[in-house]
Amino acid sequence: QFRPEKDHELQLKAFSQLIKSKPSKTKNPNPNQKSMFNPKYNDVKLMLLGSCRDEGDADRVTKLKELAKKLEIEHRVEFILNVPFLGKGGVINHLQRARVGLHTMWNEHFGIGVVEM
Repeated sequence: QFRPEKDHELQLKAFSQLIKSKPSKTKNPNPNQKSMFNPKYNDVKLMLLGSCRDEGDADRVTKLKELAKKLEIEHRVEFILNVPFLGKGGVINHLQRARVGLHTMWNEHFGIGVVEM
């Protein structure tokens, strides 16, 4: 769910910093590279997966999309909304394909998000 305590804004900002990080000088960086993005992360994208329970959640997703655009990473961020738990394109399918899980919830009393990942 897209709730405030999950701090999706922090996820977007952290992802932006990652893909815009400067390449390591020991890795023979390309001096002709004009892109602001680190080529090491060319194939990396952020997938935000969750449900919108109400208008507040939908507004939150709209603001997150605006933030992604402001950070100039909108082409690297995918919002996946209201999908079933099982089946092709469902939550489990997406989690199985993920390489990294990002947990930024600041008020998690049970820790289920970590278990789900």
